[in-house]
Amino acid sequence: DHYARSMASYGVFLAACGFEYHGPKGHIGFAPRITPEDFKAAFTSAEGWGTFRQTINEKSHEAEIELKYGSLLVRTLALATTKKPKHLTVTVAGKNVACTHVFQENRVLITLNESAQVNTGEKVALVFG
Repeated sequence: DHYARSMASYGVFLAACGFEYHGPKGHIGFAPRITPEDFKAAFTSAEGWGTFRQTINEKSHEAEIELKYGSLLVRTLALATTKKPKHLTVTVAGKNVACTHVFQENRVLITLNESAQVNTGEKVALVFG
């Protein structure tokens, strides 16, 4: 009976983060519902865990996924946003990576041209405006 209660509270945490994840497809996404303009939360994946943070202002939307332990396969990323990105920059472990993006229904879906393996201490950073 105690396990169900803790899992129910974790479900609320995931919903507040708008977290979506599909390990085999290399997909991760966030749509924070609480203070999306200045948000930070932990996440877990099949092979690692880390933090997601984002800041949004009138000029830009910056997001960062930092892996604290393990590894994370990334092929697509999804973020909630109200503005269509005019320009988008994605870096993985400090290196620019080529990608495409689609804006639809207050969400941007970013597809990396090549899958990236993110390891402990590395970051995926996104900036668009």
